[in-house]
Amino acid sequence: MGKQKPEKIANLLEVIEQCIEEGWYRVTQHALQRKQERGILLPELTYVLTSGRHEKRQGSF
Repeated sequence: MGKQKPEKIANLLEVIEQCIEEGWYRVTQHALQRKQERGILLPELTYVLTSGRHEKRQGSF
């Protein structure tokens, strides 16, 4: 059988904000690469994650 997808988190934006505030995140190699390619600083990245909005049409996972 295939892998089961994890359940969606109803309050995902709140969870993301809490994790960032508590330092419960890590910057992956992929994120580091994209940051460098796009000239984005870590504070800008965390700002977007904590103040952005969820686009439901992009929420396939």
